[in-house]
Amino acid sequence: HVLGLQLGNVFIGVQPSFGWEGDPMRLLFEGGFSPTHAFSAFYRWVREDFGADAIQVFVTSEAKSKSEIAELISTLKRDQVTLLSSPLMNLLASVESSAGIVAIAMLPRVNKIVGSSSEFWLVLEGVQDPGNMGSILRTAAASGVTQVLLGNGCADSWSPKCLRGGIGAQFLLPVFSAA
Repeated sequence: HVLGLQLGNVFIGVQPSFGWEGDPMRLLFEGGFSPTHAFSAFYRWVREDFGADAIQVFVTSEAKSKSEIAELISTLKRDQVTLLSSPLMNLLASVESSAGIVAIAMLPRVNKIVGSSSEFWLVLEGVQDPGNMGSILRTAAASGVTQVLLGNGCADSWSPKCLRGGIGAQFLLPVFSAA
């Protein structure tokens, strides 16, 4: 059961605690932590039962005037985009000099490993630095790798630093974690 109120295609929910005392942001940057069952079940329900993908995009008017960001925003529903002031965006952004756009979205789900002789796999073990992981994923996507398997000790491929280093490669490659 998920706490919240559903009004047609709008759901207002109460996100359960991640389940970690102290600085919750460190969970985004360190691998070996996992959320509570309630936290995982909440987002599983939002994605699978409620059917949400992109939840919300926040953008500044300066960023919205850039053609590539305007093109991206044009693919979204009007109620998925919120205009923010630059000072407020600076509080949300995880970098000192942001592009002026931040999104809340569900992570892509890879259901099964596809194996065939035509697949070009990259298997990584112990790549701990998220920036390095992102660079490796970016290079793998450019080199024709079709799937990536992350072994023990690898950084989270969806951490903010890894996403910046990968420049979106995570959206092109199925990335599996064996850990």
